[in-house]
Amino acid sequence: MSVRFGLFCCIVLFALAAFVACQTPTLNPHLRPCQTSAECDGADCNQGLCGSSQTESSPHEPSVEQTPSEPPTDTQETTIEIAPTDASEPPTEQPIPENTDEITDASEPTPETPPEPFEFIVAEDPLEAECTDGQTRVCFSGGSLPPKAPCKSGTQTCENGKWADACVGEIPPTPEECDNVDNDCNGQIDDNLQKACNSECGSGKQTCNAGKWGACDAPAPQTEICNNKDDDCDGKIDGITRDCEQRGVCKGSFETCNNGQWSRCNYNSIPEYLDPEINKCDGLDNDCNGQIDDGCSCQDGSSRPCYTGTKGCLFQNGFYTCKAPCKAGSQTCRNGQWGPCDGQITNTPEICDGKDNDCDGQIDNNLPLPQLCPKQIGVCQGVRYTCKESQLNCDYGTDYEGVESKCDGKDNDCDGQIDETCLCTPGQQRACYPAKPGCVLIGGRYSCTGACRAGKQTCNPDGKAWGICVDAIIPAPELCDTIDNDCNGTIDDIAPRECRARIKVGSFHICYKGTVQCVSGQEQCKSTFMLSCTNAASCNGCPLHNGKGPNCINGTENGKFCIYP
Repeated sequence: MSVRFGLFCCIVLFALAAFVACQTPTLNPHLRPCQTSAECDGADCNQGLCGSSQTESSPHEPSVEQTPSEPPTDTQETTIEIAPTDASEPPTEQPIPENTDEITDASEPTPETPPEPFEFIVAEDPLEAECTDGQTRVCFSGGSLPPKAPCKSGTQTCENGKWADACVGEIPPTPEECDNVDNDCNGQIDDNLQKACNSECGSGKQTCNAGKWGACDAPAPQTEICNNKDDDCDGKIDGITRDCEQRGVCKGSFETCNNGQWSRCNYNSIPEYLDPEINKCDGLDNDCNGQIDDGCSCQDGSSRPCYTGTKGCLFQNGFYTCKAPCKAGSQTCRNGQWGPCDGQITNTPEICDGKDNDCDGQIDNNLPLPQLCPKQIGVCQGVRYTCKESQLNCDYGTDYEGVESKCDGKDNDCDGQIDETCLCTPGQQRACYPAKPGCVLIGGRYSCTGACRAGKQTCNPDGKAWGICVDAIIPAPELCDTIDNDCNGTIDDIAPRECRARIKVGSFHICYKGTVQCVSGQEQCKSTFMLSCTNAASCNGCPLHNGKGPNCINGTENGKFCIYP
């Protein structure tokens, strides 16, 4: 049974192959690649090929009519049913030779018997002579004709009745590349090719566009910021720094980012840092505000040439050029300010002394008469002298002293200082206070408590001592007057003392004993109990009522009291 079925399958496959070969159309041998009809020997250039397939009429070749092959005359076909391999498929009819036995259902047990001999005739294979030697045809191994650029069809030539394997002149498709060319001839350039790429931050891809690979879309490193993330993908989180204040001595200071937080700028670690910059004149911007030595005119310890005269010296290129006897001096910076110009000789009005005082290059020239004497401050101001034979004579008057000794409020020695040897200037006044409680000297001024006040004292006529302190108000016994008389900081804190007051009780007026208290600047007797007595004298001190004092009479069983009649 199995042998018969296998033989039957071979017959069916052979018949199908012959049928397919008979149905395959033969290409017109005149078809060949072209660009214009002029290349086709009178035929049309249609879709890149000359002429058409043999199934179409051609002006150069007659149509070849295809007829079905006839079966051999001594072979007869019949049909039998073949059991389907799948119960879901319906049986099909297949031609088998006449002398084959009927194949029974596979479900029926059939004893195996050798197949009976049979004979069948196979028609001649039409592929044995598929072309005529020398005949050519269009060929293309990359798909259907005509091919798309840049692919190009070639030509096959018939040799020994078979088409040669070589397709001469063919440009076949190749794998697509990123070169702005349709390498695989599918009508799309570069086919949106992509390839993998990487950056420091991860993987991505590149896409081909116009023959060039585009940028990699992998995550790109970003500028590192203080956010507890590795933004620049260098394997380090944060760790960046940023400048703190960069002016002055703070230059180069910075703070560091750790765990997404900026550390605070610590300027106090800079030795030269000082804020506010007070009396620090060192040529540095100590408080980092962009200003060097705020409030300073110069840097402490520095010096510079100086000249304060009106003429005689010319300042050029950092130096003074002077005419004798004028000479530049030197200034030194102290506490941020330039000191006096030491050592300079300035021009002075020309005097009769045989010298070029005004430093104009001429001695005693155009000397106006009278001229001022050299000393022109203090009591010497305005004094003039006469020039005679280059000699000067000056009389500064009776107030002039070579060495200051008078305390008269004048600069007697004409050195710019008044009474420099005196304790005070005669007639000068200042605040004073005796050495008692009530006023305290603070910062050159007296601060007083209560009614106490500082006085004043006047400098003695000789300027050697201060006079007595007058008009000072010193502490006094406290009174009930809303004034702090004793200057102890408490108003009306009078000393307690006994007092007596008349109080009406019912229809009686009785003298009470109490204590004096100061209320709003008024003394009041605050009674606490009735005044007991033994006789009339015991009621002395009680205020009068209607011009009469109280009498000592029996008030209650508790004794006698001072009761008014």
